[in-house]
Amino acid sequence: MTDDSHAFPSLGLLTAALAGLTGLAACDSDTHSHGVDARVDAAVVDVDAGPIDAAPAPDANPITSEVKGNRTFADVEAECDTLHGYTQVTAACSGNNSCAGFSYGDWDPGLTTYHTCAGLNGCNGISCVVLPADSGKTGQQIYEEDLPETGPRSCINCHAEWSATGPDMTKFKLWLPPGSTRTATNWLDTTAKTQARIVAFGSTGRLADGSAFAHMRAYHKLYSRAEIERAVDYVRTQLTVVPATIKERDP
Repeated sequence: MTDDSHAFPSLGLLTAALAGLTGLAACDSDTHSHGVDARVDAAVVDVDAGPIDAAPAPDANPITSEVKGNRTFADVEAECDTLHGYTQVTAACSGNNSCAGFSYGDWDPGLTTYHTCAGLNGCNGISCVVLPADSGKTGQQIYEEDLPETGPRSCINCHAEWSATGPDMTKFKLWLPPGSTRTATNWLDTTAKTQARIVAFGSTGRLADGSAFAHMRAYHKLYSRAEIERAVDYVRTQLTVVPATIKERDP
């Protein structure tokens, strides 16, 4: 991270406070419905703060504790790993972190904020998004699961090969942007760790003419980190990959 904004630590703290205030409105049912499980309580949350996976009342403070002090990104990632979460970089603006967990603002001195919902990070920092508890589903179960249409779509909806008889669940359709050099033979060059984070946070992109495409919704509210990683391993090792190109606008 650069230190350009660190000359004004009071401004950074004010921004964090404003982010906390605006974050109250961000704690709706879509944000916290898959809250943090009890593993977080002993590690990072004040004893009297209440259960972190409970939806806060409209007038409740979603910030459970704050700790001043400078940390490295490696420190933040290590703590996030112990909570079975994924780190998320928030480049320059507050109020952009996803879901419950903690956020670190790297002004000087830095500030770590433990919270129960989204939109509570400060500027220039890194957040830990803690995923739901592991329900024990296998990678195959997740890939083939029939999800409600009100949220992220089922994996097979977009990635299985469909015909008049239904989906071929032994296939994995690999969607590629126009001009991509990725193929069915080299797609495993992208590590499983990277692919798991794509599943957790979703995927978007931009075509050559500047048009944006929304490729995949985020699944970090729906599955545990272990479940996402099992699903990625299943796709990488058990399914036949079929490349498909994302359509672009006619010239």
